[in-house]
Amino acid sequence: MMRPSAGAALADVVVVGGGVIGLSIAWRVRQRGATVIVVERGALPSDRGAAPPDGQAGWAAAGMLAPLAETGSRTPLLDLGLESLALYSQFVEELAAATGVPVALQGPGMLRLAQTPARVEALQKVFAWQRSLGLSLEWIEAEDVRRMEPALDPGIAAAVFSPKEKSVDPRTLLCALEKACVSSGVQLVTETPVVGLETSERRVAAVRTADGNISCGELVLAAGAWTPAIARMLDLVIPVVPLRGQMVALACPGKLSHTVYSDEGYLVPREDGKLLVGATEENVGFELRPTVGGISGLLGLAGRLLTDASPLPFHSAWAGLRPASPDHLPILGSATGWANLHLATGHFRNGILLTPVTARIMAAWITERESDPLLRGVELNRFSSRESPRSD
Repeated sequence: MMRPSAGAALADVVVVGGGVIGLSIAWRVRQRGATVIVVERGALPSDRGAAPPDGQAGWAAAGMLAPLAETGSRTPLLDLGLESLALYSQFVEELAAATGVPVALQGPGMLRLAQTPARVEALQKVFAWQRSLGLSLEWIEAEDVRRMEPALDPGIAAAVFSPKEKSVDPRTLLCALEKACVSSGVQLVTETPVVGLETSERRVAAVRTADGNISCGELVLAAGAWTPAIARMLDLVIPVVPLRGQMVALACPGKLSHTVYSDEGYLVPREDGKLLVGATEENVGFELRPTVGGISGLLGLAGRLLTDASPLPFHSAWAGLRPASPDHLPILGSATGWANLHLATGHFRNGILLTPVTARIMAAWITERESDPLLRGVELNRFSSRESPRSD
């Protein structure tokens, strides 16, 4: 990957962060004609080879495209999620056309389970409300749940079937986005932490790295859980913390066809024969290593959702660091008080789902200052009491 020489690098837009959010924004901005440099503290997939992930949330994610799974009311997250889900098919088709990398939407849809009478009642209320929005959903009684997924525990009382809520392999998505960026002319600067920011009159003029400065017309901070540390270089408070999510993969081809979601966690079948079990949610700072407790809890979840999980081969375990804001909504748009500083962080559990809509919204704002109505409710100024930009 490209390494800048001191004083030699310049771009219309510099994006700090080479995950799915940063790369998708860079790709869309480049498509609008701007020159773009992405600065990533770690390695991207083409550099990483067989090395384990470095905590990047997208690389570690299960890849569920499930805006309806956790909400029974109209929220900014639901609006963003539904719009992004509607964009996904075209988004991955464009990626495949640009790169030759097939990023398939996997599975026939999602089953959201109810395992107790109280949960059946709660799920029925959510189902009725979501159906009132005109969404494609179906109530499934216990016997039909067993018919659709014979491997699920027979004690499951009912489920909601959501045919449009599928999944995507995040690692394939990340590889495709990297390739799309390179083929479109985005410059990727990898294994290069940001060590400072140069400012002038409420503008960020350059990103400082150990290898030299990268001058920018616009700066986008899309570094996930690491975004607050970079923002602090400007005395700007971004209320995002890392929450560790541990995942387990079992080797069991054909065990399930649908993504399965319950109050306790989820199961996501992969086309390569793995079954993902997720996920923990732990406030442990930047500690990344999976734990005995986390793995055993996920294996126990698999045992409760499946008829007989004990013979299934264990494949692997890993963890990622989700960037979480206090209200678990993303932080998108500009940083108040800065003319050319933009934020795309705090996606928490929904970074993969929200990739297409985040890229569209941010590219339009960065290049043309076109403000999408979906930005309302997810801008940094909702935390106005927490924000304190530096005075030059």
